[in-house]
Amino acid sequence: MKKQLSKRQIAKIMALSLVSFSIRELTFWTTRSERKGPIALREFDKEQSKQARVDQEARNALLLKYRLHAEMQPKTLGRLIAAYPYRLTNQHMTKDHGDGRKLGDKTIRELKEKVRKLGLTPDHWVALAQPSKILEGMTNKQKMLELPLHVAFRCNQYKICTFLKCHQDEVAEKTLDDLLQINPLEIDEHREFFRHRYFRDHRTSFMALKQLLVSKGFTVRDGKFFLWRPEMTAMKKAQELLMGYTLTRTERARFAEIIVARRWVT
Repeated sequence: MKKQLSKRQIAKIMALSLVSFSIRELTFWTTRSERKGPIALREFDKEQSKQARVDQEARNALLLKYRLHAEMQPKTLGRLIAAYPYRLTNQHMTKDHGDGRKLGDKTIRELKEKVRKLGLTPDHWVALAQPSKILEGMTNKQKMLELPLHVAFRCNQYKICTFLKCHQDEVAEKTLDDLLQINPLEIDEHREFFRHRYFRDHRTSFMALKQLLVSKGFTVRDGKFFLWRPEMTAMKKAQELLMGYTLTRTERARFAEIIVARRWVT
């Protein structure tokens, strides 16, 4: 088991310059605004020298543009994590810190590997986990609860607002903790038809989520969601399926556990 980093060690890692990772494309990406600014100004001055009067206002605006880009550009690991807390892939790099240039998947993989070797985990930077296995890669319960729901639970964030009983504009702010405060057993099939249908249609996904969280140490103290016991209903179905076979009670119970574990019944 790896030794946990102290707060001081984590702070030192977060303060590391991106240039210090010695990755050529990362260095180029980090310093681009600082390099492009003077070049753009030289080109501007060259063009203005042909004019009768220098447009000082336009020159100041150009200078300010590159100065702001340089300030926005993440230069330390901590600032990069703050800019991309949940995903860092070429596809998700939508923030424009200058000329819109992206890092590239190879560079991102190399950076993440070096960051992992420093001792950081998905608890420190969620983007270090596989996008489809974010919760699996985390151990800190509080940080898991604070994850945006669309990051923690693979769902259509506009459709799940029906289940959460919130407006579409609010769903992006919902966290895993908000989901865990809902008891599926309290959803009335008739008075809340669409909400019940969403839960029914995604029952397998909710079961997988519950099983994963329980394995991480979550209990009913963390939310009413854990009052739901889908495994009991599934176990009953599995037992009924096996009644037609010549099995002892012990064998039937064991096979039923396997059926439920593999989610052949839900």
